[in-house]
Amino acid sequence: MTSANSPIVESVKEMPVFTVGGKEFLDRIGAEEYLASMRLDHTYFVVRAGYDTTECRGYFAREIVAVPPGFGQGPVIAHCLAKHGPPVAEVYGTPVEMWLIDKGRRFTELSDRDAWVHDASEPERGYRFGGLIYVDGYGEEQPS
Repeated sequence: MTSANSPIVESVKEMPVFTVGGKEFLDRIGAEEYLASMRLDHTYFVVRAGYDTTECRGYFAREIVAVPPGFGQGPVIAHCLAKHGPPVAEVYGTPVEMWLIDKGRRFTELSDRDAWVHDASEPERGYRFGGLIYVDGYGEEQPS
């Protein structure tokens, strides 16, 4: 209890709290950094799709698919089947892989992951970059 002459004043204030994974933050920046660090446990795959039959130029689209821990390529395959169709199709009488999944990458440092994502998303020979896509264990897209 404070007296009327005391310089200490008791008051109650409300402030927003940002919650990520059960952990509370006083500012959005801290919450976003924590969320980004949580994604370090994901495995990242580059998917090339959209086979270009013109002069055998390869694939014209690329995207990065991030898979939660404990899953291999299965969610990436499910995502590709839903988004890009069957993995093999006949093109001018020849079976052609319609999409390819590169080897998965894991990171321990956020800066390493961000640099790799930047490099993988750079346009190359007219590729179209489809973005960084987070999927769940079933290949369904999740908010990033």
